[in-house]
Amino acid sequence: MAKVLKDALENLPVSQKTAFILSKYEELNQKQIAAIMNNSEGAVEQLIFRAKNNLQKQLSGRKNF
Repeated sequence: MAKVLKDALENLPVSQKTAFILSKYEELNQKQIAAIMNNSEGAVEQLIFRAKNNLQKQLSGRKNF
């Protein structure tokens, strides 16, 4: 299962992947991520939202998810 998620993360655009990992794995808030990525908080929110949607689309056909 971890490999499937890792593969799905690798298919994300770099900015979405970065924002998602910083949010979910590093547990940073949007303000912190925005500072790291030199983006607005709104842009970070959109990147995380799009990453979640893209991951859901990729994983929806998987029986293990």
